[in-house]
Amino acid sequence: MGTVLMLSRVADSLYWMGRYLERAEHTARLIEVNLKQMLDETPEVAEKRWDRVLSCLRVDVEPGHDREAWAVAATLMFNREHMDSIAFCVSAARENARQVREQLTSEIWEQLNSLYLYVREACSEPARKREPHQYLRKVMLGCQQVHGVIEGILYRGEGWRFIQAGRALERGCAVTALLSEHSVEIVKAVTEGGGQFLSWAGILRSCTAFEAYSKTNTADIRPDRMMAFLLVAEHFPRSVLASANLLHESLVGIGGDTNRPDSFRPERLAGKLAAHLGYIAFEEVKPQDYVNLLKETEKSFLDLSKEIQLAWIEYSTPAFADNVLVAQ
Repeated sequence: MGTVLMLSRVADSLYWMGRYLERAEHTARLIEVNLKQMLDETPEVAEKRWDRVLSCLRVDVEPGHDREAWAVAATLMFNREHMDSIAFCVSAARENARQVREQLTSEIWEQLNSLYLYVREACSEPARKREPHQYLRKVMLGCQQVHGVIEGILYRGEGWRFIQAGRALERGCAVTALLSEHSVEIVKAVTEGGGQFLSWAGILRSCTAFEAYSKTNTADIRPDRMMAFLLVAEHFPRSVLASANLLHESLVGIGGDTNRPDSFRPERLAGKLAAHLGYIAFEEVKPQDYVNLLKETEKSFLDLSKEIQLAWIEYSTPAFADNVLVAQ
């Protein structure tokens, strides 16, 4: 019983550490890409762009909140009170790591703490005047360095698997949401023609996929091929399929380690999602079906998030509860 109870606390912190680091990196990349793309746009077009950025990140903005482009970007970069900001995510990742410090190595802690200290300094009032691209690049590099150290030296046990599960789930959700927000435009471009190279390139760059796509396809980006690449490219680590495969692999490992009967449900759902994506013959998918496919995929990731919480973090202990009832 003691091991299972400890797992709930440790699993929660490691799982969310992985999720928050992935969220901070994805948010930083999305902001950087859109800051560059808005340079030649009118204020009206730029404002619409940032409305879409908020939608891609699934961020709810209170009515009356300043939606001017730089105000939105600054909030997402520096506002430590905003739960979807880079500053909050890095701080939350560090706090979760601190709570399970004994599960991590000193190298992992030092790297994450270094990233946290940099972000905290950047959030001070004078530092807001810094060049935002420098801040965003350092955040992305910092998150990648933390994950690199984790991959390089952390023991491949339950803790590592919970970090991987959080990272994979967050990445799968993020890429699916990004594609979903552009799906109507993609369908229109596929069915009616018309090129929006900068828009498609921006989507690929938001997933660090531009060069990988260009090497496996062509530099002339076709929206249907872009959709297929980001959704079901098995060997591209940031595709939705690769995220689903990693999530399933992590959950299978966790289930085998903990031997909990209720762990089978999230494992099964992850396997079902990975198999569904893996066996899609994308060239046979009609463009009109893209929207529903993405909605169903995003829902599957959200359902998995709930099931993971129930199975390993918020689970009940019926045997212990029965003993308490008997004692009363």
